[in-house]
Amino acid sequence: MDSLKRYWESRYRANHRSTGSSVYTDPDALNSEAKARFADIVIDNLQRLDGSLSEKRVLCVGSGPGLVSSRLAKSVGSLYGIDFSRTAVQQAKESDELGEYCQGTASYLPFTTNFDIVSAFSVLYHITDDQLWENAIMEMSRVVKDSGYVLCRINWEKEPLGKKSEKSHFYERPRSQYKKAFKKAGLSIIDIVDLPIRPIGFQFISKLPKSNVLKQMVAPGILAGGLWTNHQNKLIILQS
Repeated sequence: MDSLKRYWESRYRANHRSTGSSVYTDPDALNSEAKARFADIVIDNLQRLDGSLSEKRVLCVGSGPGLVSSRLAKSVGSLYGIDFSRTAVQQAKESDELGEYCQGTASYLPFTTNFDIVSAFSVLYHITDDQLWENAIMEMSRVVKDSGYVLCRINWEKEPLGKKSEKSHFYERPRSQYKKAFKKAGLSIIDIVDLPIRPIGFQFISKLPKSNVLKQMVAPGILAGGLWTNHQNKLIILQS
């Protein structure tokens, strides 16, 4: 657990993006702009399913520095975020005046059952321990209201990928394992939303320093291309 905390603290300190500049003048805003566009997809799909979100109570599990949750907070009644990293929680508090954020773990949520919507975006495949992973899904089901929604952004592969790294805390599970865990938690899949594919070179460009000439030249074109994700990365919408 200590190594996990050190990993996420160092990652957020190193990867935190400024969201104060225009994405077209600040190449380091690639990640924040992608997250903002993803948040818009989430909002559009929730409105399609449930109409107005203005009175909805939302919990973002693994909220990170608030790049997605801060966008959601503008469209919902109240938003709460929880993250394992103290650094991420502090960054979220600084960037989002609407949401409320606290430190904690996905596997043991310090909340009662009263959220209309619970989300975990790009979170579950970072839980490598199978019991803690299953606990996280059970906990999201526990804290969402009856007939409420649970949203997950995960890699939706048919067969095991064999990608497991304790060093980077990354484990891609097959969709059959997810389906079994969702069913056990009393969650039913009601929609699977395809996400646009990222252009070739996005990951390489996004990791270059802000001062890099290539990044300054290419970033505006990448930003104009839309949202970026792996081809099997899906938005899974479940209902309790």
